[in-house]
This record gives sequence, structure tokens and C-alpha cells, in this order.
Amino acid sequence: MLRRPARPSPALVRLGIAVALSTAAGVFLGLLGPFGSYRNGAAPERIAYFVGTFWVASLLYAVIVPAAAQAAARARLPLWLWAPPVMAATAVPVAAVSRVGAQSLWPWIGEQVGLLEWYGQSLTLSVAAVGAALLVRRSWSASGTGPSARVASADEPPAEASARPLARGEVLCLQMEDHYVRIHTPTGSRLELMPMSQAIAALGDVEGRRVHRSWWVARAAVEAAEPDGRNWRLRLRGGLRAPVSRANVAPLRAAGWLPPAAG
Repeated sequence: MLRRPARPSPALVRLGIAVALSTAAGVFLGLLGPFGSYRNGAAPERIAYFVGTFWVASLLYAVIVPAAAQAAARARLPLWLWAPPVMAATAVPVAAVSRVGAQSLWPWIGEQVGLLEWYGQSLTLSVAAVGAALLVRRSWSASGTGPSARVASADEPPAEASARPLARGEVLCLQMEDHYVRIHTPTGSRLELMPMSQAIAALGDVEGRRVHRSWWVARAAVEAAEPDGRNWRLRLRGGLRAPVSRANVAPLRAAGWLPPAAG
């Protein structure tokens, strides 16, 4: 009997991608020689410096950015409020590491570039790196793919680690928030780190529908359908209201979730 090859863990995949991207960025900047570094030495020295710096920076970002994103999601802070302080904070250790590395290769550089200017250069790189990391995480979350998503095949049951959190009490609806899913129950809500498709699969045979790209609603939770201009909203138990995308109006109407069209 053939055995399906084991999938690499998401952490190893993310680490491999981070190392590959940081290496490519280090080689590119080493050849380009930004911030006047083209005057410091030959291309191999610059490449070694930038690759090493980016490796260390990637490890820092891998720890700081996910932790900050998780804390911000729990506090329901918008991206514009928490991302700039995170970028400014990560630039400090990056600046320290890169300056020590640069002075070990080119001892005279400390006299040519002041600490404030050095921090500004590191902040520029941090903004680019953190911004790219957030865009990648957001795109993976929205599509339900990527290293952070565990996509079950048709003959695989939902992962137990994902099914257990959703089984604690009745679920009224699921709401996608960035790379998290907010699980609404009669007693409140909580966040779980998973793609929407995996959260829906973890509900098992609970009757419900994906009424919007960011919303799944349990049929038993619907109290009424309310028109909202040219759109519709579903009023749920507990006062929640879930939007209905225009693409789902006809299927929901055919299933009896919405009233028949006038005329």
C-alpha cells in the first residue's frame, strides 16, 4: 500500500522561504551597493555582509511580526496603528547587528556614518521587509493557501487540533479577520489562527453556508433577512448581522434563506 509522503511542517516551510528571500535580497543589495556601500569594498564582501544581515533580520522578523500580529488581532487593532511601531522597534536590533557587522569588515565606517543615519537606513529596510511579510501573510490568509494553511484533501478528515476549538459550544457564525477566524457563539467570541476553509471543515455536519467571502453562518442562528439598500444582511441570534455578497443572493434565495424576489 502506497503511503502519502509526509508534508513538511509550516514552520520549516516559512523558514525556508525566509532564508531564500533574505539570501536573494542580500545578493541583490550586495551587487547594488546602496547607501554608499559600493565604496566600501568588493562585491563579494558586500554580498556576505548583506546576506548575513538579512539572515539575522529574518529571524527577528519571524519572532516579532507574528507575535505582534496575533496580539493586535486579539485587541482588534487596525494595521495602521500597530505596524509602524513594530517597524520602528525591529529597526533597532537590525541597526545594531548590521553596524557591528559593517565595522568588522570596514573599521572606518563608524566615523563616516552616524548612529542616527544608520538607524534611518535600517528603518528603510525594516519597513520594506515587514511590509512584504504582512502582504504575504494577508494573501495566504485570504486565499486559504500557503505555508500557514493546512489544506485537507478530499479523503482527509479535518485536523483534530482545529476541530477541538470549534467544538466548544454552539457556533453561530465564523468571521474572517486577516489571517484569523473569529468564532461567534451565544456566550461571546474568540479568535483562532486558521484559514476560513479549515474552520468550516472543522464544524463537520453543522448546517450552514458561506454567505460572504469573510462570513460563514449557521442556519439555526438566522432570525431574519434584512434588506440593506440593494444588498442583504442576515440578522442572527445575539444581535449579530452578517452581510450577504451579491453572488450569494440567488443561491440563498433558492435555499429559502432570503425571501423570493419581488414580481
